[in-house]
Amino acid sequence: MSIDQVVFMKLILAGYLENLNSDLHIFNTLGLRLDIRYFIGYYLDEWLPWHSTLSKTRKLYGEHIFMELFKKVLRQYTDNGMISGRR
Repeated sequence: MSIDQVVFMKLILAGYLENLNSDLHIFNTLGLRLDIRYFIGYYLDEWLPWHSTLSKTRKLYGEHIFMELFKKVLRQYTDNGMISGRR
């Protein structure tokens, strides 16, 4: 099963901001949190992707490309005032 790139980046961002350190933890939290489900664009009656799709998609990009892409997305959120602070 594949995952939309926008949904993928939103899930990774949510995991980063919520300090969720594994793909499984992201999906366990996603099952409990309506705000994250809303953020990624999934309704209550929609099946969520399987947690292994995150790691497979991350491997598909390769670590270097994934990190550069993630940093750009994170920078866009910060520049637009959607998130702030440092970790």
